[in-house]
Amino acid sequence: MAFRTDHGLGNAPCVAFLGSWYPTKRPERIIAIGEAIRREQPDAHIVVLGGGDGLALLRQHEAPWLHVLGPRHGREKFVALAACRCLAVTGIAGLNVLDAMAVARPVVLSRRGGHSQERDLRAPWRERPMGRGQRGCLGRRMSSSDQSLPLATRLDEAAGQSAGRLTPQSVAATWLTGARHLAQHDEATSARHVVLVYQRMLAYHCARFTALAAELAREGIRCTALEVANTDSSYGDAISVASTQRGGIVSLFPNCDYLSLRPRQVASAVCMALQALRADVVFAPAPAFAEGAGALHHKVRFGGRLLQMDDAWAATDQSGVLVRWVKRSFNGFVDGGFLPDALHGQHFVGLNIPLDRQAYAVDVVGPATGIAEPLVAQPDRRFVLFVGRLIERKGLHTLLNALAQWPASEQRPALVVIGDGPPSRRCKHRLLGSVCSRTYIGWECGTMPSTGLDAPCTRAGGAQRLRAVGFGGQRGVAK
Repeated sequence: MAFRTDHGLGNAPCVAFLGSWYPTKRPERIIAIGEAIRREQPDAHIVVLGGGDGLALLRQHEAPWLHVLGPRHGREKFVALAACRCLAVTGIAGLNVLDAMAVARPVVLSRRGGHSQERDLRAPWRERPMGRGQRGCLGRRMSSSDQSLPLATRLDEAAGQSAGRLTPQSVAATWLTGARHLAQHDEATSARHVVLVYQRMLAYHCARFTALAAELAREGIRCTALEVANTDSSYGDAISVASTQRGGIVSLFPNCDYLSLRPRQVASAVCMALQALRADVVFAPAPAFAEGAGALHHKVRFGGRLLQMDDAWAATDQSGVLVRWVKRSFNGFVDGGFLPDALHGQHFVGLNIPLDRQAYAVDVVGPATGIAEPLVAQPDRRFVLFVGRLIERKGLHTLLNALAQWPASEQRPALVVIGDGPPSRRCKHRLLGSVCSRTYIGWECGTMPSTGLDAPCTRAGGAQRLRAVGFGGQRGVAK
Protein backbone atom coordinates (compact mmCIF):
# COMPACT_ATOMS: atom_id res chain seq x y z
CA MET A 1 0.00 0.00 0.00
CA ALA A 2 2.92 2.37 0.61
CA PHE A 3 3.89 2.11 -3.05
CA ARG A 4 0.34 2.89 -4.17
CA THR A 5 0.12 5.84 -1.79
CA ASP A 6 3.46 7.29 -2.89
CA HIS A 7 2.42 7.21 -6.56
CA GLY A 8 -1.19 8.26 -6.10
CA LEU A 9 -2.64 4.97 -7.31
CA GLY A 10 -5.22 4.46 -4.58
CA ASN A 11 -7.24 1.30 -5.22
CA ALA A 12 -7.21 1.69 -9.01
CA PRO A 13 -6.24 -1.31 -11.18
CA CYS A 14 -2.68 -1.07 -12.53
CA VAL A 15 -0.93 -2.72 -15.46
CA ALA A 16 2.88 -3.06 -15.44
CA PHE A 17 5.28 -2.87 -18.39
CA LEU A 18 8.81 -4.08 -17.65
CA GLY A 19 11.85 -4.04 -19.91
CA SER A 20 14.62 -2.01 -21.51
CA TRP A 21 12.81 0.70 -23.44
CA TYR A 22 14.83 1.61 -26.49
CA PRO A 23 13.28 3.29 -29.55
CA THR A 24 13.47 0.01 -31.48
CA LYS A 25 11.10 -1.54 -28.93
CA ARG A 26 8.38 0.95 -29.89
CA PRO A 27 7.62 2.36 -26.40
CA GLU A 28 4.88 4.50 -27.96
CA ARG A 29 2.78 1.34 -28.01
CA ILE A 30 2.54 1.58 -24.23
CA ILE A 31 0.66 4.87 -24.60
CA ALA A 32 -1.69 3.41 -27.21
CA ILE A 33 -2.36 0.34 -25.08
CA GLY A 34 -2.90 2.48 -21.98
CA GLU A 35 -5.46 4.63 -23.77
CA ALA A 36 -7.27 1.49 -24.95
CA ILE A 37 -7.32 0.08 -21.43
CA ARG A 38 -8.72 3.32 -20.02
CA ARG A 39 -11.52 3.31 -22.56
CA GLU A 40 -12.61 0.02 -21.02
CA GLN A 41 -11.70 0.93 -17.43
CA PRO A 42 -11.36 4.72 -16.96
CA ASP A 43 -9.63 4.55 -13.57
CA ALA A 44 -6.80 2.23 -14.71
CA HIS A 45 -3.14 3.25 -14.36
CA ILE A 46 -0.02 2.20 -16.30
CA VAL A 47 3.29 1.59 -14.47
CA VAL A 48 6.45 1.46 -16.63
CA LEU A 49 9.62 -0.12 -15.18
CA GLY A 50 13.04 -0.22 -16.82
CA GLY A 51 15.56 2.08 -18.47
CA GLY A 52 16.49 3.08 -22.00
CA ASP A 53 16.42 6.06 -24.34
CA GLY A 54 12.77 5.44 -25.16
CA LEU A 55 11.69 6.64 -21.72
CA ALA A 56 12.05 10.24 -22.92
CA LEU A 57 9.18 9.70 -25.35
CA LEU A 58 6.98 8.32 -22.57
CA ARG A 59 7.80 11.17 -20.20
CA GLN A 60 6.76 13.68 -22.87
CA HIS A 61 3.26 12.24 -22.71
CA GLU A 62 2.06 14.05 -19.62
CA ALA A 63 -0.81 11.95 -18.38
CA PRO A 64 -1.74 11.42 -14.70
CA TRP A 65 -2.39 7.73 -15.35
CA LEU A 66 1.07 7.02 -16.84
CA HIS A 67 3.81 6.42 -14.24
CA VAL A 68 7.32 6.13 -15.73
CA LEU A 69 9.45 4.89 -12.82
CA GLY A 70 12.68 4.15 -14.67
CA PRO A 71 15.02 1.31 -13.65
CA ARG A 72 14.04 -0.65 -10.56
CA HIS A 73 16.02 -3.53 -9.11
CA GLY A 74 15.63 -6.09 -6.36
CA ARG A 75 13.02 -5.29 -3.75
CA GLU A 76 11.87 -2.07 -5.48
CA LYS A 77 11.09 -3.93 -8.70
CA PHE A 78 9.10 -6.67 -7.01
CA VAL A 79 7.15 -4.24 -4.84
CA ALA A 80 6.10 -2.33 -7.97
CA LEU A 81 5.09 -5.52 -9.80
CA ALA A 82 3.17 -6.80 -6.79
CA ALA A 83 1.13 -3.57 -6.75
CA CYS A 84 -0.09 -4.20 -10.31
CA ARG A 85 -2.82 -6.50 -11.54
CA CYS A 86 -0.75 -8.03 -14.35
CA LEU A 87 2.34 -7.64 -16.52
CA ALA A 88 1.88 -6.77 -20.20
CA VAL A 89 4.57 -7.65 -22.75
CA THR A 90 4.39 -5.80 -26.07
CA GLY A 91 7.11 -7.80 -27.82
CA ILE A 92 8.89 -11.09 -27.15
CA ALA A 93 8.66 -12.38 -23.60
CA GLY A 94 12.00 -12.93 -21.89
CA LEU A 95 13.20 -12.83 -18.31
CA ASN A 96 10.49 -10.35 -17.32
CA VAL A 97 8.06 -13.29 -17.35
CA LEU A 98 10.01 -14.84 -14.48
CA ASP A 99 9.76 -11.60 -12.52
CA ALA A 100 5.97 -11.74 -12.86
CA MET A 101 5.94 -15.40 -11.82
CA ALA A 102 7.91 -14.54 -8.69
CA VAL A 103 5.11 -12.27 -7.43
CA ALA A 104 2.28 -14.44 -8.82
CA ARG A 105 1.09 -11.92 -11.39
CA PRO A 106 -0.54 -13.03 -14.66
CA VAL A 107 1.18 -12.14 -17.92
CA VAL A 108 -0.55 -10.89 -21.08
CA LEU A 109 1.48 -11.54 -24.23
CA SER A 110 1.12 -10.94 -27.93
CA ARG A 111 0.04 -13.96 -29.95
CA ARG A 112 3.27 -14.51 -31.84
CA GLY A 113 6.25 -16.84 -31.93
CA GLY A 114 9.60 -16.46 -30.18
CA HIS A 115 8.36 -16.26 -26.59
CA SER A 116 10.21 -18.15 -23.87
CA GLN A 117 8.82 -21.45 -22.62
CA GLU A 118 6.99 -19.80 -19.71
CA ARG A 119 4.57 -18.20 -22.12
CA ASP A 120 0.78 -17.98 -22.00
CA LEU A 121 -0.73 -17.34 -25.43
CA ARG A 122 -4.35 -16.94 -24.31
CA ALA A 123 -4.29 -13.18 -24.78
CA PRO A 124 -6.79 -12.43 -27.62
CA TRP A 125 -4.77 -9.84 -29.50
CA ARG A 126 -1.96 -9.68 -32.03
CA GLU A 127 0.99 -7.36 -32.17
CA ARG A 128 1.12 -7.14 -35.97
CA PRO A 129 -0.91 -5.44 -37.18
CA MET A 130 -1.93 -3.75 -33.95
CA GLY A 131 -5.00 -1.79 -34.93
CA ARG A 132 -7.58 -0.10 -32.76
CA GLY A 133 -9.58 -3.32 -32.44
CA GLN A 134 -6.63 -5.27 -31.08
CA ARG A 135 -5.80 -2.58 -28.54
CA GLY A 136 -9.39 -2.48 -27.35
CA CYS A 137 -9.45 -6.26 -27.06
CA LEU A 138 -6.28 -6.12 -24.97
CA GLY A 139 -7.92 -3.53 -22.75
CA ARG A 140 -10.91 -5.78 -22.16
CA ARG A 141 -8.61 -8.68 -21.42
CA MET A 142 -6.70 -6.75 -18.77
CA SER A 143 -9.71 -5.06 -17.21
CA SER A 144 -11.73 -8.27 -16.71
CA SER A 145 -9.95 -11.44 -15.59
CA ASP A 146 -11.30 -14.98 -15.59
CA GLN A 147 -12.49 -15.78 -12.07
CA SER A 148 -13.49 -19.40 -12.69
CA LEU A 149 -10.58 -20.53 -10.50
CA PRO A 150 -8.64 -18.71 -7.78
CA LEU A 151 -5.52 -17.07 -9.16
CA ALA A 152 -3.13 -19.19 -7.09
CA THR A 153 -4.79 -22.40 -8.30
CA ARG A 154 -4.56 -21.33 -11.94
CA LEU A 155 -0.88 -20.44 -11.55
CA ASP A 156 -0.08 -23.72 -9.84
CA GLU A 157 -1.89 -25.72 -12.52
CA ALA A 158 0.04 -23.87 -15.25
CA ALA A 159 3.33 -24.50 -13.44
CA GLY A 160 2.53 -28.20 -13.20
CA GLN A 161 1.73 -28.35 -16.91
CA SER A 162 5.06 -26.68 -17.74
CA ALA A 163 6.92 -29.19 -15.59
CA GLY A 164 5.12 -32.02 -17.37
CA ARG A 165 6.29 -30.74 -20.75
CA LEU A 166 9.91 -30.37 -19.67
CA THR A 167 10.73 -33.87 -18.47
CA PRO A 168 14.15 -35.42 -19.06
CA GLN A 169 12.60 -37.56 -21.81
CA SER A 170 11.14 -34.57 -23.66
CA VAL A 171 14.44 -32.70 -23.34
CA ALA A 172 16.31 -35.72 -24.73
CA ALA A 173 13.92 -35.85 -27.68
CA THR A 174 14.50 -32.14 -28.32
CA TRP A 175 18.26 -32.67 -28.23
CA LEU A 176 18.03 -35.48 -30.75
CA THR A 177 15.92 -33.37 -33.10
CA GLY A 178 18.36 -30.48 -32.86
CA ALA A 179 21.40 -32.71 -33.23
CA ARG A 180 19.97 -34.28 -36.40
CA HIS A 181 19.29 -30.80 -37.78
CA LEU A 182 22.88 -29.72 -37.12
CA ALA A 183 24.31 -33.01 -38.40
CA GLN A 184 22.73 -32.64 -41.82
CA HIS A 185 25.42 -30.08 -42.71
CA ASP A 186 28.18 -32.67 -42.37
CA GLU A 187 27.01 -36.04 -43.59
CA ALA A 188 30.61 -37.18 -44.04
CA THR A 189 30.97 -37.56 -40.26
CA SER A 190 28.98 -40.51 -38.94
CA ALA A 191 28.19 -40.34 -35.23
CA ARG A 192 29.44 -43.41 -33.38
CA HIS A 193 30.34 -41.79 -30.07
CA VAL A 194 28.68 -38.64 -28.69
CA VAL A 195 30.36 -36.90 -25.74
CA LEU A 196 28.81 -34.14 -23.63
CA VAL A 197 31.27 -31.97 -21.70
CA TYR A 198 30.21 -30.53 -18.33
CA GLN A 199 31.98 -28.38 -15.79
CA ARG A 200 30.20 -30.27 -13.01
CA MET A 201 27.19 -32.56 -13.29
CA LEU A 202 24.19 -31.89 -11.08
CA ALA A 203 21.26 -34.25 -10.60
CA TYR A 204 19.21 -32.82 -13.45
CA HIS A 205 22.25 -33.08 -15.76
CA CYS A 206 22.46 -36.77 -14.86
CA ALA A 207 18.73 -37.29 -15.48
CA ARG A 208 18.86 -35.68 -18.91
CA PHE A 209 22.08 -37.42 -19.85
CA THR A 210 20.59 -40.80 -18.89
CA ALA A 211 17.52 -40.14 -21.04
CA LEU A 212 19.63 -38.96 -23.99
CA ALA A 213 22.01 -41.93 -23.72
CA ALA A 214 19.05 -44.32 -23.77
CA GLU A 215 17.66 -42.68 -26.93
CA LEU A 216 21.04 -42.81 -28.68
CA ALA A 217 21.60 -46.43 -27.64
CA ARG A 218 18.47 -47.40 -29.58
CA GLU A 219 20.19 -46.03 -32.68
CA GLY A 220 23.43 -47.86 -31.93
CA ILE A 221 25.30 -44.72 -30.82
CA ARG A 222 27.44 -44.62 -27.69
CA CYS A 223 27.06 -41.61 -25.37
CA THR A 224 29.44 -40.44 -22.63
CA ALA A 225 29.38 -37.51 -20.22
CA LEU A 226 32.76 -35.90 -19.52
CA GLU A 227 32.74 -34.07 -16.20
CA VAL A 228 35.69 -31.83 -15.33
CA ALA A 229 35.32 -31.95 -11.54
CA ASN A 230 32.67 -33.19 -9.16
CA THR A 231 32.96 -30.46 -6.54
CA ASP A 232 32.75 -26.68 -6.63
CA SER A 233 33.37 -24.83 -3.38
CA SER A 234 31.53 -21.73 -4.60
CA TYR A 235 28.33 -23.80 -4.30
CA GLY A 236 29.30 -25.42 -1.03
CA ASP A 237 29.68 -28.85 -2.63
CA ALA A 238 30.88 -31.82 -0.67
CA ILE A 239 30.69 -34.33 -3.51
CA SER A 240 28.90 -34.48 -6.85
CA VAL A 241 25.86 -36.63 -7.58
CA ALA A 242 27.81 -38.01 -10.52
CA SER A 243 30.18 -39.72 -8.11
CA THR A 244 27.42 -42.14 -7.13
CA GLN A 245 25.92 -42.38 -10.63
CA ARG A 246 28.85 -43.60 -12.67
CA GLY A 247 27.07 -45.11 -15.67
CA GLY A 248 28.59 -43.48 -18.74
CA ILE A 249 30.08 -40.57 -16.75
CA VAL A 250 33.82 -39.86 -16.72
CA SER A 251 35.16 -37.43 -14.11
CA LEU A 252 38.56 -35.96 -14.99
CA PHE A 253 39.39 -34.60 -11.53
CA PRO A 254 37.35 -36.65 -9.01
CA ASN A 255 36.97 -35.16 -5.53
CA CYS A 256 38.79 -32.03 -6.69
CA ASP A 257 37.48 -28.50 -6.33
CA TYR A 258 36.87 -26.97 -9.76
CA LEU A 259 38.10 -23.58 -8.53
CA SER A 260 41.48 -25.08 -7.64
CA LEU A 261 42.16 -26.05 -11.27
CA ARG A 262 44.04 -23.83 -13.74
CA PRO A 263 42.30 -23.05 -17.06
CA ARG A 264 45.22 -24.45 -19.09
CA GLN A 265 45.11 -27.62 -16.98
CA VAL A 266 41.37 -28.09 -17.62
CA ALA A 267 41.59 -27.37 -21.36
CA SER A 268 44.48 -29.79 -21.86
CA ALA A 269 42.77 -32.57 -19.87
CA VAL A 270 39.50 -32.19 -21.81
CA CYS A 271 41.28 -32.24 -25.17
CA MET A 272 43.24 -35.39 -24.32
CA ALA A 273 40.18 -37.11 -22.84
CA LEU A 274 38.11 -36.47 -25.97
CA GLN A 275 40.89 -37.95 -28.09
CA ALA A 276 41.15 -40.99 -25.81
CA LEU A 277 37.38 -41.48 -26.01
CA ARG A 278 37.51 -41.16 -29.82
CA ALA A 279 34.62 -38.71 -29.75
CA ASP A 280 32.86 -38.13 -33.09
CA VAL A 281 30.38 -35.48 -31.91
CA VAL A 282 31.08 -33.20 -28.93
CA PHE A 283 28.60 -30.99 -27.09
CA ALA A 284 30.57 -28.45 -25.03
CA PRO A 285 30.25 -25.00 -23.43
CA ALA A 286 31.53 -21.89 -25.19
CA PRO A 287 35.33 -21.52 -25.51
CA ALA A 288 35.23 -18.78 -22.89
CA PHE A 289 35.13 -21.65 -20.40
CA ALA A 290 38.25 -23.77 -20.02
CA GLU A 291 36.39 -27.00 -20.82
CA GLY A 292 34.93 -25.35 -23.93
CA ALA A 293 38.41 -24.26 -25.01
CA GLY A 294 39.62 -27.85 -24.60
CA ALA A 295 36.80 -29.09 -26.84
CA LEU A 296 37.72 -26.44 -29.43
CA HIS A 297 41.36 -27.59 -29.36
CA HIS A 298 40.20 -31.15 -29.98
CA LYS A 299 38.07 -30.04 -32.93
CA VAL A 300 40.95 -28.14 -34.56
CA ARG A 301 43.55 -30.87 -33.98
CA PHE A 302 41.56 -34.06 -34.49
CA GLY A 303 38.36 -33.12 -36.34
CA GLY A 304 34.86 -34.41 -35.66
CA ARG A 305 31.85 -32.21 -34.98
CA LEU A 306 31.68 -29.60 -32.22
CA LEU A 307 28.30 -28.28 -31.10
CA GLN A 308 28.46 -25.34 -28.73
CA MET A 309 26.03 -25.18 -25.81
CA ASP A 310 25.55 -21.56 -24.79
CA ASP A 311 22.88 -19.53 -23.02
CA ALA A 312 24.30 -16.03 -23.39
CA TRP A 313 22.38 -13.47 -25.41
CA ALA A 314 22.30 -9.75 -26.10
CA ALA A 315 21.13 -8.81 -22.61
CA THR A 316 23.86 -10.78 -20.83
CA ASP A 317 26.76 -10.58 -23.29
CA GLN A 318 28.26 -7.11 -22.90
CA SER A 319 31.53 -7.92 -24.66
CA GLY A 320 33.64 -5.28 -26.32
CA VAL A 321 34.74 -5.20 -29.96
CA LEU A 322 37.93 -7.21 -29.37
CA VAL A 323 36.18 -9.97 -27.41
CA ARG A 324 33.44 -10.24 -30.03
CA TRP A 325 36.09 -10.57 -32.74
CA VAL A 326 37.74 -13.39 -30.79
CA LYS A 327 34.38 -15.14 -30.32
CA ARG A 328 33.60 -14.86 -34.02
CA SER A 329 37.00 -16.35 -34.85
CA PHE A 330 36.51 -19.25 -32.43
CA ASN A 331 33.00 -19.91 -33.71
CA GLY A 332 34.35 -20.32 -37.22
CA PHE A 333 35.44 -23.80 -36.07
CA VAL A 334 32.08 -24.63 -34.48
CA ASP A 335 29.65 -26.77 -36.47
CA GLY A 336 26.53 -25.51 -34.73
CA GLY A 337 25.07 -23.91 -31.63
CA PHE A 338 22.66 -25.44 -29.13
CA LEU A 339 20.83 -22.43 -27.68
CA PRO A 340 17.98 -22.02 -25.18
CA ASP A 341 15.47 -20.45 -27.56
CA ALA A 342 15.03 -18.91 -31.00
CA LEU A 343 14.85 -15.45 -29.47
CA HIS A 344 18.63 -15.67 -28.96
CA GLY A 345 19.21 -16.55 -32.60
CA GLN A 346 20.17 -13.17 -34.04
CA HIS A 347 22.67 -12.57 -31.26
CA PHE A 348 24.56 -15.71 -32.25
CA VAL A 349 24.31 -14.84 -35.94
CA GLY A 350 26.42 -11.82 -34.99
CA LEU A 351 28.86 -14.23 -33.33
CA ASN A 352 29.33 -16.27 -36.53
CA ILE A 353 26.81 -19.06 -35.87
CA PRO A 354 24.27 -18.71 -38.71
CA LEU A 355 20.59 -19.51 -38.22
CA ASP A 356 20.74 -22.71 -40.26
CA ARG A 357 23.36 -24.05 -37.85
CA GLN A 358 21.34 -23.29 -34.72
CA ALA A 359 19.16 -25.68 -32.74
CA TYR A 360 17.13 -24.94 -29.64
CA ALA A 361 16.64 -27.04 -26.53
CA VAL A 362 15.01 -25.26 -23.61
CA ASP A 363 15.38 -27.30 -20.43
CA VAL A 364 14.87 -24.92 -17.56
CA VAL A 365 13.44 -27.21 -14.89
CA GLY A 366 14.72 -30.39 -13.32
CA PRO A 367 13.16 -33.84 -13.53
CA ALA A 368 9.54 -33.80 -12.40
CA THR A 369 9.34 -37.59 -12.13
CA GLY A 370 10.86 -39.91 -9.57
CA ILE A 371 10.95 -37.30 -6.81
CA ALA A 372 11.68 -38.82 -3.42
CA GLU A 373 8.97 -39.37 -0.84
CA PRO A 374 8.45 -36.39 1.47
CA LEU A 375 10.70 -36.28 4.49
CA VAL A 376 7.80 -35.15 6.64
CA ALA A 377 4.27 -36.37 5.94
CA GLN A 378 1.95 -34.29 8.10
CA PRO A 379 -1.11 -33.31 6.04
CA ASP A 380 -2.30 -30.82 8.67
CA ARG A 381 1.03 -28.98 8.88
CA ARG A 382 2.38 -26.27 6.60
CA PHE A 383 6.01 -26.17 5.54
CA VAL A 384 8.34 -23.50 4.22
CA LEU A 385 11.18 -24.70 2.01
CA PHE A 386 14.42 -22.74 1.59
CA VAL A 387 16.71 -23.83 -1.25
CA GLY A 388 20.09 -22.20 -1.78
CA ARG A 389 23.61 -21.72 -0.52
CA LEU A 390 23.75 -20.69 3.13
CA ILE A 391 25.50 -17.41 2.56
CA GLU A 392 24.45 -13.93 3.61
CA ARG A 393 23.20 -12.62 0.28
CA LYS A 394 20.84 -15.56 -0.25
CA GLY A 395 18.57 -14.09 2.42
CA LEU A 396 17.93 -17.00 4.80
CA HIS A 397 18.08 -14.55 7.72
CA THR A 398 15.14 -12.67 6.16
CA LEU A 399 13.07 -15.85 6.21
CA LEU A 400 14.07 -16.57 9.82
CA ASN A 401 13.06 -13.04 10.83
CA ALA A 402 9.67 -13.49 9.16
CA LEU A 403 9.03 -16.81 10.91
CA ALA A 404 10.05 -15.32 14.25
CA GLN A 405 7.26 -12.75 13.85
CA TRP A 406 4.59 -15.38 13.14
CA PRO A 407 1.44 -14.74 15.26
CA ALA A 408 1.52 -16.76 18.46
CA SER A 409 -2.15 -17.66 18.01
CA GLU A 410 -1.41 -19.61 14.81
CA GLN A 411 0.64 -22.74 14.25
CA ARG A 412 4.04 -21.76 12.93
CA PRO A 413 5.10 -23.45 9.67
CA ALA A 414 7.97 -25.89 9.85
CA LEU A 415 11.13 -24.75 8.08
CA VAL A 416 12.93 -27.14 5.73
CA VAL A 417 16.41 -26.00 4.66
CA ILE A 418 18.16 -27.52 1.65
CA GLY A 419 21.60 -26.14 1.02
CA ASP A 420 25.19 -26.03 2.10
CA GLY A 421 28.17 -23.76 1.98
CA PRO A 422 30.06 -21.48 4.33
CA PRO A 423 27.21 -19.69 6.15
CA SER A 424 27.91 -16.47 7.98
CA ARG A 425 28.23 -16.74 11.74
CA ARG A 426 25.06 -14.69 12.27
CA CYS A 427 23.02 -16.79 9.82
CA LYS A 428 24.29 -20.06 11.28
CA HIS A 429 23.51 -18.96 14.83
CA ARG A 430 19.99 -17.91 13.85
CA LEU A 431 19.38 -21.20 12.03
CA LEU A 432 20.54 -23.39 14.92
CA GLY A 433 18.61 -21.31 17.42
CA SER A 434 15.47 -20.94 15.31
CA VAL A 435 12.27 -20.89 17.34
CA CYS A 436 10.36 -22.80 14.65
CA SER A 437 10.46 -26.49 13.88
CA ARG A 438 13.09 -27.13 11.25
CA THR A 439 14.55 -29.93 9.19
CA TYR A 440 18.06 -29.45 7.83
CA ILE A 441 18.61 -31.68 4.82
CA GLY A 442 21.96 -30.45 3.60
CA TRP A 443 22.87 -30.24 -0.07
CA GLU A 444 20.27 -32.21 -2.05
CA CYS A 445 20.43 -32.20 -5.87
CA GLY A 446 17.29 -33.25 -7.71
CA THR A 447 15.84 -35.28 -4.83
CA MET A 448 14.01 -32.58 -2.93
CA PRO A 449 10.54 -33.72 -1.81
CA SER A 450 7.54 -32.14 -3.45
CA THR A 451 4.50 -33.75 -1.88
CA GLY A 452 3.75 -32.50 1.59
CA LEU A 453 5.79 -29.32 1.25
CA ASP A 454 2.85 -26.99 0.97
CA ALA A 455 4.56 -23.73 0.09
CA PRO A 456 8.16 -23.83 -1.12
CA CYS A 457 9.39 -20.30 -0.49
CA THR A 458 12.81 -18.88 -1.21
CA ARG A 459 14.35 -15.60 -2.17
CA ALA A 460 13.51 -14.24 -5.63
CA GLY A 461 16.32 -16.11 -7.36
CA GLY A 462 16.43 -17.45 -10.90
CA ALA A 463 17.09 -21.19 -10.61
CA GLN A 464 15.08 -21.50 -7.40
CA ARG A 465 12.00 -20.01 -9.09
CA LEU A 466 12.28 -22.58 -11.85
CA ARG A 467 12.69 -25.45 -9.40
CA ALA A 468 9.48 -24.36 -7.68
CA VAL A 469 7.75 -24.29 -11.06
CA GLY A 470 9.13 -27.77 -11.70
CA PHE A 471 6.77 -29.35 -9.19
CA GLY A 472 3.98 -26.78 -9.14
CA GLY A 473 5.01 -25.04 -5.92
CA GLN A 474 4.23 -21.49 -4.88
CA ARG A 475 6.96 -18.89 -4.61
CA GLY A 476 7.37 -16.36 -1.84
CA VAL A 477 9.31 -13.14 -2.41
CA ALA A 478 10.87 -10.91 0.24
CA LYS A 479 9.69 -7.32 -0.04
